[in-house]
Amino acid sequence: WLEGPLREPQAELVVVASSLQVLPDDKLVTESWSDFPASRLRLLSTILSSPARVLLLSGDVHFAEVSAARCGGGDWPLLLEVTSSGVTRATGTTEGWGVGVLFGAAQRLLPWSYRPRGRLQDTYSGPNFGLLEVEWEAGEDPRGGPAAGAAVPASVVVKVLDTAGEVRLVAPVDLPPR
Repeated sequence: WLEGPLREPQAELVVVASSLQVLPDDKLVTESWSDFPASRLRLLSTILSSPARVLLLSGDVHFAEVSAARCGGGDWPLLLEVTSSGVTRATGTTEGWGVGVLFGAAQRLLPWSYRPRGRLQDTYSGPNFGLLEVEWEAGEDPRGGPAAGAAVPASVVVKVLDTAGEVRLVAPVDLPPR
């Protein structure tokens, strides 16, 4: 059912939400799409064949994380996944501080394949929630079609906030040029 909307999208940006992480395939404990390799390959192939920019949102890992992949080489757009999981349960809470310390050490020491390079912080282990901010501007849809002349996203940023509303992670989405 997802192939049709991604093949002929009605928008410049398509948000795909999943309860499981899609990009990371190198985690030790968590369940992810990598547990279903044929389905994961089909999903990623469908996303990469879409003319729209696709943003992945996921959860269910008890921490927040920004993952990225440039599938197909340097000319392909960056595929971004933002995981936000657990206002009520997280690895960095005081009840689970030991798990939080181990998680933090593992995140810094192990060579996760999909960690965006050059980021000082790409994980957060405290209770968190995600926020998707889209700034719109009037304009022409470069593909024409039913949305021509409608508002288009000028910028898209995904943020992960803690329970006090402080921004812990920020991930701008790379939009195609108009």
